Amino acid sequence: MRRLNCRPGELAIVINSFDGANIGSIVKVLGRDAKACGKQFFWRIHAPHLLNYANGDKQHRRRKGSLADADLLLPPTEN
Repeated sequence: MRRLNCRPGELAIVINSFDGANIGSIVKVLGRDAKACGKQFFWRIHAPHLLNYANGDKQHRRRKGSLADADLLLPPTEN
């Protein structure tokens, strides 16, 4: 298994999304999303503002949701 980008409790930056408005958003990683399926690892996340999600043909705006680990990156830290 590859190394994950995030861990629960960390802040992360959205680096990939179906909606470009979500890219650059800072979110808090809450924990693993056990409902997500497929080969990707998904996290439950919380954002301070609304993010855009798609479910089939419908779009939703929510603060809490699920994102793939590959779509998140930890912000750089100061040394």
